[in-house]
Amino acid sequence: MATEVLALLKTLSIWLATAIGAIDLIGILVMVLERYGGMKGRIFYMISHFLPKAVFGPLPKSLASLRDWHDPEKREALMQAYGQNQERDLIDKHPFSQWMVAEMVHSYENNVQGIAYLGAAVLIFVIGLRGIQVLTKEDTAFIIVALLLEFTLIGVLGLMLFYKPEESKYGGMDLTIISKLQRLEEELVEKDTALRTLRTDVDASIRRLQTDLDALRRAGEAPKGKGSA
Repeated sequence: MATEVLALLKTLSIWLATAIGAIDLIGILVMVLERYGGMKGRIFYMISHFLPKAVFGPLPKSLASLRDWHDPEKREALMQAYGQNQERDLIDKHPFSQWMVAEMVHSYENNVQGIAYLGAAVLIFVIGLRGIQVLTKEDTAFIIVALLLEFTLIGVLGLMLFYKPEESKYGGMDLTIISKLQRLEEELVEKDTALRTLRTDVDASIRRLQTDLDALRRAGEAPKGKGSA
């Protein structure tokens, strides 16, 4: 019985490995066509109709939104919705890149990272079973499935990181705080300039006052000198 179950699992693993490999190839082809083939979101729009919302949540809507990023009028509104202080992340980029930054990276980066860690855990578990001889050399189908799964997840995570905007010098601080700090810095520069100007004026006034006092002192001493003569 155990042998039959193991044989069935091997068969399922082979089919699963084939399915994962096919999904990888199709995914790469779709990404290339969407980015460089001028599909303008049509492929992802069709795919979104086959993904049940009960299972995939908001992912179908996110995939379908790629078409909106190729529409100039809708793209302007989407860029504004992404964030007034973050529009610099989208300027001068292809609509596909803008969609990746504003929709996919912004919404799913943590999810993909978490799933990639789970895939790594599965891979470590399977390799551990092979290490303690629970799986033999004839059971490599299980390891191949784990490797393909982790390859896929790491590839998706790498794609997310590729399109992730570069962090500013302020790191992960809130953009509202950053804008306030920038305004405060500008105000401090203005006040410093005003104080320097005021100091210059005060120094000039002191010099003029000293000159006037010296003139008055000399004027007051001059008659006394004539009388004593």
